[in-house]
Amino acid sequence: MSSKAQDACVAMSGKAQDPCVAMSGEAQDACVAISGEAQDACVAMSGEAQDACVAMSGEAQDACVAMSGEAQDACVAISGEAQDACVAMSSEAQDPCGAMSGEAQDACVAISGEAQDACVAMSGEAQDACVAISGEAQDACVAMSGEAQDACVAISGEAQDACVAMSGEAQDGSVIAQM
Repeated sequence: MSSKAQDACVAMSGKAQDPCVAMSGEAQDACVAISGEAQDACVAMSGEAQDACVAMSGEAQDACVAMSGEAQDACVAISGEAQDACVAMSSEAQDPCGAMSGEAQDACVAISGEAQDACVAMSGEAQDACVAISGEAQDACVAMSGEAQDACVAISGEAQDACVAMSGEAQDGSVIAQM
């Protein structure tokens, strides 16, 4: 490795040191460049997750290594844009995000901040349906109350788009009546 990486590597804790030196060159340099806590978590990840972790931007990297194990693996497995968005979410939203199916995950992280938090808080079925609708409908869907949300994602495509276009009060009444 480069001399900087070498010095940083030998300064790591024992557990982190061995996995670090076993990484590929690029991953190795990135690993020694991250902060202490993140470093230990990064080297403890599985091989694929490790490479993805060290390739992230600084903020995303720190957030990713701070996640719980399952969320962490899911985080490093998603596409670049989705990854940055996922690690930028609030802690509560972060774990559900990592647990979503691939398509839902990409769609969820692509929506606006408020909608994002609401999306990851939905039940599984509602979540998948929500991320499958068009952009405007998506934002409206995640802004609904819980009962309305579940009902909205359960209706057919045309009805769904019309439903999310309604005013708040009408929306809640309509989707619950449709069920």
